[in-house]
Amino acid sequence: KNLENLSILLLVEDFCFGVSNFLRKTQVYPTTSENVHMNDSSNMFLNNAQPISFQLDSFSKCSILTGANSGGKTTLLEHLLQNISLFQLGLPISGEVHLPIFTEVYYFAKTKGSTSKGAFETLLSQMSKIKPGSKTLILADEIEAVTEPGVARKIIAATAEFFISKDCYMVLATHLGAEIQKNLPKNARVDGIEAKGLDENFNLVVDHN
Repeated sequence: KNLENLSILLLVEDFCFGVSNFLRKTQVYPTTSENVHMNDSSNMFLNNAQPISFQLDSFSKCSILTGANSGGKTTLLEHLLQNISLFQLGLPISGEVHLPIFTEVYYFAKTKGSTSKGAFETLLSQMSKIKPGSKTLILADEIEAVTEPGVARKIIAATAEFFISKDCYMVLATHLGAEIQKNLPKNARVDGIEAKGLDENFNLVVDHN
């Protein structure tokens, strides 16, 4: 019994020490806003992370986020989730951050499977359960992978148009930015993360902004 109590106390002590150490390093608190705004905000899970600036507002409710593999599309989605979590826990954040108090946040992670009728139907079933509104944020990572390339851009554009009309905020990471731009929904924009080449160690040289 004593060992069990000691184990619990050690966990509490470790948690309190971790939070207090985090508070010593980061002391800028986010504020509430009608828009999503990040200015020079760094991902806390990356070493020497490049500060990122990103915004969604009434003019651009949806970002079609495109770019090369390993360019940082998924990392930006997870960075948004990180900042929202810290904000709603009342903890400080790196950089200047203003966020709505979202009541619904949906994250559709990159699929690990291949294109199939089952995968596409599963995605549609999951999206049908979304509760749309001005306090809803939808993050989707390469959802085109669950269907044929020829129709994927139409599905992504139609999905964006539908949820924008319901006043949701959206970030859709995709390789089809150029194709979607030809039929871009109102109040959506295309954000490109450009790879500028390789360094001497064959790593991508990328401006993540």
